[in-house]
Amino acid sequence: MKKCLMLLLCLCLLPVLGLAEAVDGFTPEQIPQELPRENEWSYRMPGQVILAGDAFYALYPREQTILRWQPGEGEAAVFSRLPQVPPETLYNDRPQAERERLHQTAQVLFAREGKPHALNAYTGLYGEVTPQGVQWGEIKLDLSRWIPSLDQYIEPLSASFAQGDWLVLGISGYSSGESMENQIDLLILNLLDGRARHVEQELIKDVAAYKPGQALLMRKAEAGGKTVNQLSTLNLSDGSVQDLPLSMPAGGMKQVGGLAWDGERDIIYVADENRVHLARAGGVLTAGTIMPSDYLAPGRAWVLPDGRYALLGDSLRVRPVAEGGDEGYIRLALRPGSEHHLLKPYQEQHPDAKVLMTMQNMQPADVVAELLAQPEAWDVYELAVDSNFAALLDKSYAAPLDGDQEIKQAVGSMYPWAQAALRDKQGVLRAVPASLGIDRWSVNLNMFRRHFGDAPLPETYGQLMDLFIRFEQGADEHPEDTFMSSWQGYPDFVRTLVWHYIEQHDPGDGPMDFSRPGLKAALEKLKQARDIRKAKGLSLEPMEYNVDSSLEEPTIFFPQVTGSNVLDNRARYGQMFTDFAMMSVPRFAPDAPPANRGRMTALILNPHSTNPQGAMDFLRFALSRQAQPELHILLHPGADEPVPNPRYEEGLQHARDALASVQQALESAQGAEKTELERQAASFQQQLDDHELTRWAVTAQAIADYRVFADTVRLYDRSPYVTFDLQSPAAKQVNSLTERYVQDQLTLDDYLKALEDTFRLIYLEQK
Repeated sequence: MKKCLMLLLCLCLLPVLGLAEAVDGFTPEQIPQELPRENEWSYRMPGQVILAGDAFYALYPREQTILRWQPGEGEAAVFSRLPQVPPETLYNDRPQAERERLHQTAQVLFAREGKPHALNAYTGLYGEVTPQGVQWGEIKLDLSRWIPSLDQYIEPLSASFAQGDWLVLGISGYSSGESMENQIDLLILNLLDGRARHVEQELIKDVAAYKPGQALLMRKAEAGGKTVNQLSTLNLSDGSVQDLPLSMPAGGMKQVGGLAWDGERDIIYVADENRVHLARAGGVLTAGTIMPSDYLAPGRAWVLPDGRYALLGDSLRVRPVAEGGDEGYIRLALRPGSEHHLLKPYQEQHPDAKVLMTMQNMQPADVVAELLAQPEAWDVYELAVDSNFAALLDKSYAAPLDGDQEIKQAVGSMYPWAQAALRDKQGVLRAVPASLGIDRWSVNLNMFRRHFGDAPLPETYGQLMDLFIRFEQGADEHPEDTFMSSWQGYPDFVRTLVWHYIEQHDPGDGPMDFSRPGLKAALEKLKQARDIRKAKGLSLEPMEYNVDSSLEEPTIFFPQVTGSNVLDNRARYGQMFTDFAMMSVPRFAPDAPPANRGRMTALILNPHSTNPQGAMDFLRFALSRQAQPELHILLHPGADEPVPNPRYEEGLQHARDALASVQQALESAQGAEKTELERQAASFQQQLDDHELTRWAVTAQAIADYRVFADTVRLYDRSPYVTFDLQSPAAKQVNSLTERYVQDQLTLDDYLKALEDTFRLIYLEQK
């Protein structure tokens, strides 16, 4: 299934550009059409980019093509082509002829003396890159710390640069502690004799060239009782590390990277998700030019000879950097993902708008604490809608929005369950929706019939568990099949049933009752299914059979909790999955009314905003159909107009051009190169064959199907039990009691009684 869904994305999506300003290099417009595009996306970022002299060089490893782009030029140009070798095969499994071709390829680019150089990971040799290929030298570098054996896949590199006669490689890795944080391991190589030194230093986040014989590090450290991103120097000769009096805050979702040094002017640069910071001549870090970025990774920042700063994030941008404030900017504290579905559409429609953004999964309590300590921190906050959010509205920590007629009218035409969640207990409008997810399941009817014949689809959890028992009893006939996707084992299955029961029986103004027979019966049957697996010696963690991930996932039921899933263009799925349909979340009693949980996030305006006009403009846009057509349909009962795919024609033309390019290259290709190009041609032809399926982003039929159950959506915005907060008392108690139950430390009756006692206490505390 994952493979098929990726193909759909490939058909529908165009490249993601920068957040706030025009981008400069290695965007789709600047990549020559002769460079084949891969199926993963319509455009792929290069595997590696370096600055050599005043030009950038980009390596596309699969194509073994090196592009050159100089700031100010329009399109990047092919600088050098190296031999192509079929990918995804271990070195020792290849024939000798392929190995010899592999010895002429590049896995690493680095700049030395202003010229591009390449390193071959299989031979350890390096040399200057020319339009005719690589002039390989005779010095063999010791890469054993990076590549212990050619019988394994090569770990990816995060950074590479030469500093004098030293080559520094940043190898992607993880810390050895319990946190398993992302870090880079540093390997220092002597370009004159090949000797290697591994830097024994954990939690290195970025590295850059610095003064002679030194590298500049950014590493996570503790300072003054706080976690910071500490800037330090690394002595390349002996590996010693010396801290500089420079650091930036660390923690949460905040991204920091973009480390670079301007040797001519002695300026250190470092970037966060919004802007570039600089320290002149050993001075303190000061806020500089705004340069928002979706993605910050190690080894992706440089300084050009003329002093301009270059940052490769979601695209390559080249900008002069100076100290500056953020006057006139709209400051947004959004949840991860909203930079794509909210911010980018806004900036496409408002290209002159100046926006600062941070990504954080903030809880209402975090916002209250921030507003009390720093009232003007951010203009707009995005928060999950639950009882904690409702309390924040009730206490006026969000500015009233009723005075804006456009916002008032837009909210007034929404479903009642959406309107209620955006108002405080007095009925004052204080929020607008940002996103909405709705619990809906998908079912592969073809597989369902293979296992259960003409049995009806389950409407209750009791019926679902009966099917689960039947499935486990006959599982030996189809060992490759799975009953349910996404659930991670028996404990999680138990928790899922409990939470769905809580959602469906939430009294709102009273304690929870766990004595109804539906939950107990479902848990008893689930335990029967578990015991069948246990008796067969099958794994309980996860409750899935081992499946080749390269194949479609042979699964019957797919629980989904994303908003757009209920509006998917199912015409696409109809062809790719023989019979694929949506279904409601099972209930616990046949006569119980359906209740489909909605998971909404909403935007609030800081009452102390220093830019209320700009913030209100953003809120108005977020409510518009052009901002998020799917969300608009989900919220407004009268919004029944289908949504065309705006990139349909562009995607179609791209597939045509790519196919033509590959077919032209095939005319002169031979051997392994021909095989690879034939694979690409077949892939592009398949895109063309399937492209009609992507004409509509949302069909009229999908909208009609949603309207049937739209009135049953519940947000639980005032429930003391149902929340987004995984650290809430209710969530902690359910996790703790469930763990005891699945370990047979509690009987089922004791488990249900303990849940009821716990939730009664939670109710009384709330009261």
